[in-house]
Amino acid sequence: GRADACAGALGGDSQSAMMWQRLADASIVGVYDHPVRLSDGQFTGAPFVAGGHSRPLLRLWPKPFAVGDLDGLPGEEVTGLLTETAGGSGEHVYLLAAKVRGDTLSTWPAQLVEDRVKVRALQIKDRQIILDIIEAGEQEPLCCGTALTRLVWKLEADGLRLVDKISQGRFSLRVIEGQTWRLVDNEATDALADSD
Repeated sequence: GRADACAGALGGDSQSAMMWQRLADASIVGVYDHPVRLSDGQFTGAPFVAGGHSRPLLRLWPKPFAVGDLDGLPGEEVTGLLTETAGGSGEHVYLLAAKVRGDTLSTWPAQLVEDRVKVRALQIKDRQIILDIIEAGEQEPLCCGTALTRLVWKLEADGLRLVDKISQGRFSLRVIEGQTWRLVDNEATDALADSD
């Protein structure tokens, strides 16, 4: 299942895999006009039209995922990303954060990052969530952005608030030069192989 895929994607880190699994069954607010509950990292809504194929779909990414301290209080905070699609070409990415204290997990409202962004890194540092993305710049189509951007969120009394948006230039081959690549999610490849 998705939980097994997550444990593999998190490199065997059992604490991160356990935290991910807690989020994978959480109640989510902030994406739709009503709360929804994930089951094994996914929520599938009813079709928009009876008998239709288009329906809301919300998925928790297995990676990137971060565990750390956002509030200075006992317990840890976890943060991850959700993708919401509704059958069209849009793919809305949301930031999700939750408090884990003992057996209790409580989420804050998910925050929209943007439509069709590419994520480079996610971390919790100095009680802030730092998300590095590639997004569409001016005059660029949403599918093919090249703007490198750092987004910084801070936890406040009513939830996460975006406190900084920092431009980091443009994506180019120089940005990825010398990097080692590893496939972290082969579900799409497996689905293609199963259809043959």
